Amino acid sequence: MDHATLPVAIPQVIVSALLFAGSVFAPEPVDRIVQLGGRLPLHALLGFLTGLAIIQFELADESTYNSGFAIASVVALAGIVAAIVLAGRESRGLRWLAYLGFAFELAIIYVVTLQSMLDTAGFFLAAAVLLGVLAIVIIRVEKRMKGPVSGGATA
Repeated sequence: MDHATLPVAIPQVIVSALLFAGSVFAPEPVDRIVQLGGRLPLHALLGFLTGLAIIQFELADESTYNSGFAIASVVALAGIVAAIVLAGRESRGLRWLAYLGFAFELAIIYVVTLQSMLDTAGFFLAAAVLLGVLAIVIIRVEKRMKGPVSGGATA
């Protein structure tokens, strides 16, 4: 395989990650430049996930011969978790995109693993444990995002 899309996808992932970091750690100056109304983290996450999906599709056929697909999958999952932790509180859309990205990652990992027929039972066990842990984390994060309800003055 000639990997014709990798020279585009890898810089896309890097630039998207840098844009996300800039929009989270320096939101005012970055938003003055891009003027997206604070939605740059959402757009950067979309670019990050799109670039990684391209990389994963490119490396999926060779997943049994090298670890490129596994590395891309770990980077994608770590990026999704980082996005939720760093900017999930401020953006409901970002949280939903992160959840959809996580579901996509599980699906693509499942398809590639099932296609190779190696360790399918181990994959299902790991996916079940991971989903259970993720459900617990999501519940706790959602509770923290709601915060304490203030008992304001009644009329």
